[in-house]
Amino acid sequence: MAPGIPASFRKRFRTRVMLPGALVLLATAALCGVGLIYAGRSVDALSMAAQNYEAERSILRQWDQLALGQEAIGLCEKCMLEAASRNPDRNWLAARIARPMADLFDAEETYILNAKDKPVFAAIEGRELPASAYGRLSPTLQRFVELARGKAKRPYGESNWNERLPGARMPRQSSVLTSPDAVHSTDLIRVGDKVGVVSVMQMRRGAAGGKASGDPPLLVNLRWFDKDYTDDLAHQNFLADPHFSNSPRLAKGEAMVQVRDSEGRPLTNLVWRPLLPAGDLIRSMFPIMLGAFAAIALLVALMSLKLRRAMRQEDEQLRELERAHVELQAKEAQAHHLAYHDVLTGLPNRAMFNDTADKALLRARHGEAMAVILLDLDRFKNVNDRFGHLAGDELIQQVARRLTRALESPAAVAIARLGGDEFAILLRTGELAGEIDETLEQILEELRRPYEILGNQAHVGVSIGIAVAPEYGTDRTELMRKADIALYRAKDEGRDCYRYFTESMDETVQLRATLEADLRAALGSDEGLSVNYQPLVDSEGRKITGLEALVRWDHPQRGSIPPHLFIPVAEETGLISALGEWVLRQACAVAREWPKLTVAINLSPVQFCDDGFAERLCGIVREARVSPRQIELEVTEGTVLDQNENVRGALRKLRDAGFCIALDDFGTGYSSLSYLREFEVDRIKIDKSFVQSLGHTLDAGAIVTAVVTLGHAMGLQVTAEGVETPDQEAFLRSAGCNLLQGFLFSEAVPASELRRSLERHRKRLAA
Repeated sequence: MAPGIPASFRKRFRTRVMLPGALVLLATAALCGVGLIYAGRSVDALSMAAQNYEAERSILRQWDQLALGQEAIGLCEKCMLEAASRNPDRNWLAARIARPMADLFDAEETYILNAKDKPVFAAIEGRELPASAYGRLSPTLQRFVELARGKAKRPYGESNWNERLPGARMPRQSSVLTSPDAVHSTDLIRVGDKVGVVSVMQMRRGAAGGKASGDPPLLVNLRWFDKDYTDDLAHQNFLADPHFSNSPRLAKGEAMVQVRDSEGRPLTNLVWRPLLPAGDLIRSMFPIMLGAFAAIALLVALMSLKLRRAMRQEDEQLRELERAHVELQAKEAQAHHLAYHDVLTGLPNRAMFNDTADKALLRARHGEAMAVILLDLDRFKNVNDRFGHLAGDELIQQVARRLTRALESPAAVAIARLGGDEFAILLRTGELAGEIDETLEQILEELRRPYEILGNQAHVGVSIGIAVAPEYGTDRTELMRKADIALYRAKDEGRDCYRYFTESMDETVQLRATLEADLRAALGSDEGLSVNYQPLVDSEGRKITGLEALVRWDHPQRGSIPPHLFIPVAEETGLISALGEWVLRQACAVAREWPKLTVAINLSPVQFCDDGFAERLCGIVREARVSPRQIELEVTEGTVLDQNENVRGALRKLRDAGFCIALDDFGTGYSSLSYLREFEVDRIKIDKSFVQSLGHTLDAGAIVTAVVTLGHAMGLQVTAEGVETPDQEAFLRSAGCNLLQGFLFSEAVPASELRRSLERHRKRLAA
């Protein structure tokens, strides 16, 4: 109730209006619910009784059908005479008795016994069989044969009710009477694991009027309770999923009647899923009950409204003010949370981390040791690409939970998600130097464990960079920059590890930035860059058959910069495509000048990321009027193993255009035979580390020999690079290498000195 209303009035309103109204509604709901449940149970009980009755009648109906069928088919004059004949016509009996009984009355087995109870005819499903087929049933059916002939003793001197005397009623609860001219013995039987109905009838008219001379033949029919029977049962008696079971145990939602013979012996159980209409009844009655409940609720509400109307205006105003105040507080809290927390993980975001770090680093200015830690997940993109972005979001959430568990100690000042797969930690370090290492090792171990994501298992690692304060400053921006430098050093050195920032790392970063700017300028001005060419020598004739183009950079201030320093810079900054195409143009000019020599150039894996890479290479060669077959493209094993469709498509286009493909540094990576077959390279180049180890390590010679043998077996040319001594040359020639390359023959020389270098080589060979 709204404030300002007298307490006595509020009490009277609750006790005289609200409480009775609530009790009326509860009583109405309870009565409706109890009524629906009782009605449903009653309907279900009636339905079960009807289904039990139908199940029992369906079995009794088989007795009626089989016995009446025998009378309709087996009491014709011709049938009785043919059955009593010494040599009955079995084909006629099959056509006139067995098949009609099977087709019209579902009798699966038909037998005729002579006066001595010996089988003279047998058929199953209307198809005649040898009379001896009756032998398997004879022990079981003997009792019914004797009952049909009136020879069996009846219990307690009374007539056994399964003996059908002329004009007697059929089985219990049946309204069908037998013919005055027929005597039957009908019952349920079990033979092995089969249960069914048997009926034995005397094939003689007027049996009730007195005995005739001699015993008549007997007609024996059986119908088994099989799949056909249960299908008929489901169709005709509307029983759901009927089947027979020897087990008394029922599954959930099943019902059962026990099948017994005329003497009360249990034979099997008829099981079905009962149809219970309670649910339909409740659904049909529910709207009516709901309407009644709604009418009563409406009356109670009208009564309450009359008494509340006087205080509504004031109460409404007060509630509106209170609601607005609560909403304002909730929105302020939500806005504050969203401003300082990550929506996906619930961790603090970059803004809150910056604010916390700025406050905490004030203490570092007074000597308290702290560490800014940046984390970046390894192979996170693989999870996104393989399982989708929903899986990536789930992985980020699990990583956040694991980081929180791993950093429950008071030393953790702040944990935040900066964005994407980047996290940051502000850690208060202790006096012992190893304490932070223990924490970092715990983080690595925690994040290495496999992740269960949307039914899939994923594995990622983490690279970590650490900048320690106050040793490397107390400004948060500067510390994060230095931690970021250490993070990328961890990635460069193998990932899944951590690295502390040192001054040398900063110098390396500055150097790389300087190299990037200078390399960009060199590509724009075409100054400082050059291409040297190292000969490829045929191992048999020792003739120069090709050249390898090697890029060089003569920096105006720093002098000669080796490729292993500026090539990674070009790859990271996106300059590698321009550099590679520049080298190709220089190589094409040399190839045009030396048309009998092949020219090999190295390709970077980064170049394959560009969709139009292959087309541009083909255009450069076409513009230079050089045959693509004169150009050999050297790729690394990592490029070939890349399953990216851009890489696979580019390699395929280059091969189709006529370029030769060589696999460089073979033996240092996966060296997979399946990839050699799939990508159909033309040549493999043995890495120089194996060549230079010849004579120094025991396995170098074996490895080289194995690679050469593998290459030749696959129809590939084999090149050995890094040949520096005559002994190495001799071994490689004996091993079968096709081409040799190294300082033994010539160092890499500029294009202007190439003619002189080739001439020196020819003179050396002639001498």
